Amino acid sequence: MHNPPEIAANSYVLHIHTHHKIDRSIFQFTFAIKKKGGVKVSKISPMFKKVASFVFSKPATSGYPYEKLQLAEDYRGQMQLDLKSCIGCGLCKKDCPGGAIEMVDFYGKKRPQFNLSKCLFCYQCAESCPKKAIHNSTVFELATTSKQSLIMKPKHVIVCIA
Repeated sequence: MHNPPEIAANSYVLHIHTHHKIDRSIFQFTFAIKKKGGVKVSKISPMFKKVASFVFSKPATSGYPYEKLQLAEDYRGQMQLDLKSCIGCGLCKKDCPGGAIEMVDFYGKKRPQFNLSKCLFCYQCAESCPKKAIHNSTVFELATTSKQSLIMKPKHVIVCIA
């Protein structure tokens, strides 16, 4: 170990010495604060005690994407449109703060088309819909390399009655 340089009056120099005993998983941190005329040594800093406690505790994060996330029922994921309930009034388009909704022609009726790349997921559209035709979902994995795939065009729903 090298000798520290000469210390001026009323000045402090902080030297940190770290000893790792990896085979026992013990970390010892020693601080030496040198002042002219003496040395004060503190064994383990409270901050390092806190950090070391996290090494042996349960992780705070989940194992996503390997484990499925448990989302709340009112989670604001990709919106769902019920075409049977939609009357084509356009209030959703009018109230959308991100301009993510465009009214398009769908079999002779105006229906909303959602652009998820512009959507803020605030669900103002669902709140302003008089027929409650827009619903939330827990679909959140929307990453893509094509913005065109983020445009939700109205689709005709076929119901099979058995």
